[in-house]
Amino acid sequence: FDICTHIHQNYLSGGYQPGPLSPRHEKGVHLFQKLVKEHLQSAGEAKPN
Repeated sequence: FDICTHIHQNYLSGGYQPGPLSPRHEKGVHLFQKLVKEHLQSAGEAKPN
């Protein structure tokens, strides 16, 4: 929970700027979002039993 508080404080500090992900600093975030998207798309294509 401490990490959530810390991130929220950084968000409120004004240093965060919304917008597209930074290709230099947020490659991991982009990869994670891509993997989640691919998983959800493939799960949607699967037929329930």
